[in-house]
Amino acid sequence: MMKSHDVDLKSIYLFILTVDTVICFSWNTLNLPKEHIPYFFNNNPDIKEECKRDEKCPFQDSLSIQKCWGYEEKCPSDQRMIAPSCPGGSRGWAKDKATQVHEFWKAADFGYMKERRNELKVICQPESEVLTFGKYSGLNFRSL
Repeated sequence: MMKSHDVDLKSIYLFILTVDTVICFSWNTLNLPKEHIPYFFNNNPDIKEECKRDEKCPFQDSLSIQKCWGYEEKCPSDQRMIAPSCPGGSRGWAKDKATQVHEFWKAADFGYMKERRNELKVICQPESEVLTFGKYSGLNFRSL
């Protein structure tokens, strides 16, 4: 007969299985083109660290590549996905070529997304961290 303080091996196995599932990232669920992996790692540094520690991570060759889309806060222009190119002249709407390229980036590239993200405001914030998992939920008031 099992006493209340005895450990049930099935419970331990289930606990270890659960912890292993929660802690480890499943690399086969990362359904991205190989060339997008460095950008993903830039926006998910915890997963990048997990890949560094996991010898089975199939993306080890992407760990040293520093790339960003362009809308992130700390994204140097030389690490952006695409460097804009404006072959036409800048006369009339920009003082020089650098301004022309920057204005194009702000109006039609990831710079536009960066400006829109900077306009976002937090309307309400949960007191419990558990409730933050629904932060991308939306309410549709159109039918009211």
